[in-house]
Amino acid sequence: MTENSGLTSEWRNTLSAFEFALRLLHPAMPFLTEELWQRLSNKPEGSPASIALAEFPKHSESRHDAQAETEIGMIQDIVTLARSGRTQSKRDPKEQLPGTLYCRTASLAIAQRHAEAIQKIGRVTLEFKAEEPPRGANVFSTAEFDLVLDIPKAAEDPARKQKEREQLEKNIANSKRQLTDETFLSKAPAKVVDSIRAKLADYEAQLAKMP
Repeated sequence: MTENSGLTSEWRNTLSAFEFALRLLHPAMPFLTEELWQRLSNKPEGSPASIALAEFPKHSESRHDAQAETEIGMIQDIVTLARSGRTQSKRDPKEQLPGTLYCRTASLAIAQRHAEAIQKIGRVTLEFKAEEPPRGANVFSTAEFDLVLDIPKAAEDPARKQKEREQLEKNIANSKRQLTDETFLSKAPAKVVDSIRAKLADYEAQLAKMP
């Protein structure tokens, strides 16, 4: 690389990956990649005047790092499960949730080594333990680890419950109106009528379960 002596190794790697990505994307995004490539002040030595003349990236076994792939894959799994747990529990996406990561095999060392990145990206504050998770916990698992999130039980929102009830009652009324409309029934296909009946039964079941 030229003019890269003053850059840290992290920035050199980032720059190299960015330049590599631009060459890879160029056939699909020629104008944008050309513009960005021209703005790079630190290109590989001997680079041509246009990215269109630069060599297309080729796979190199020397760049394959199985350990790095394993570690990145584990980080992705932990973050994905943390986000899934938050979504399923209907928590604020920005909320920092506490939890515990119960690791097996060598995954504990990997998780601890990348703890800062995992917690920042996943928006979690974790403890790391090499043991089985407690029974009955809110567990999200892979073959390598179990993630237990301490998710507070959300307080019931009376206004939201009332709104849900009113919507169900409205849906039930609309369904019943359609099913008693002789003109509609005489023209609607049988599968449409059956679908409305099924939905009506579902709406009524949901309403019956509401406190």
